[in-house]
Amino acid sequence: MSSDLLRNLLAGIAVLALAAGAAARNGLWQDAVLMGTDVATKSPAKARAYHDLGCYYFQKDMLDEARILFDTAVRLNPRYARAWCNLGAVYLREGFIDIAISYLRRAEELDPSIAIVHFNLGLANQARGERGQAARHYATACSMGHEEACAELAAMDNVR
Repeated sequence: MSSDLLRNLLAGIAVLALAAGAAARNGLWQDAVLMGTDVATKSPAKARAYHDLGCYYFQKDMLDEARILFDTAVRLNPRYARAWCNLGAVYLREGFIDIAISYLRRAEELDPSIAIVHFNLGLANQARGERGQAARHYATACSMGHEEACAELAAMDNVR
């Protein structure tokens, strides 16, 4: 076999191996759970991996799984405002309003510029019957462009 033929054959095998690896990786990244698990496994100290996987479970209404992942994220990075917010959202959805508010307030302390924090605080305060606090948080979220907060605020105005 000539050296050119051997070189081309080896290059072809290398390309096929790389293509197979890329195809396998693309399949992994198309599945949110596999991707999140892969990232968390490869970067176990990164809060974002746990947070992002928790978001997937939250959207699927798998609240026990989401809570565990958000809790892990805040333990890894206690300054991760979005993880605190989403942990509060889990408790809010489950009806544990006081716990939700404590986590949402922590998120607000860390980053008051996150609209969803104020929206969730509005929901929690409204559930608690604290219309003034709810309206204040809805107004803040609305001013940040959160359309649902604007709708909730308008609905509160129509109930008066």
